[in-house]
Amino acid sequence: MQLLSELQELFVDLENQWVGWVLTQGWKLRHSEGRIFENGPDGKGRVFYALGIRMRGRDGVHKRGGAHYNGIGSDWVLVVDGIILKNGDAPQWKKAGEFWESLHPLARWGGRFGDANHLSLEWRGIK
Repeated sequence: MQLLSELQELFVDLENQWVGWVLTQGWKLRHSEGRIFENGPDGKGRVFYALGIRMRGRDGVHKRGGAHYNGIGSDWVLVVDGIILKNGDAPQWKKAGEFWESLHPLARWGGRFGDANHLSLEWRGIK
């Protein structure tokens, strides 16, 4: 089993490859949510931070201990011809998700489990 730190480094590399590929398709991206820190900068309390923004003491969107917390999960907004694609059934999301999965055996696309804008690496059974 790989160390989490190795997977975090791999995730950044794969994510960069994915972003580059998406842009070659003529699509645009907006970064939605990346790593979530359970404790604030002082290391105390139960304050959640996403991209450095305080989230009012809780994170009701992400699975506690999931890929976002481990630094190997990220959410993206896919924009095609100026339209935000929210539906994971959109052919562009399917194509982008399948490309992500092709990059590594541990790469997981959230479109397989109802979260189309989510990319992650599986670690200890967590996607």
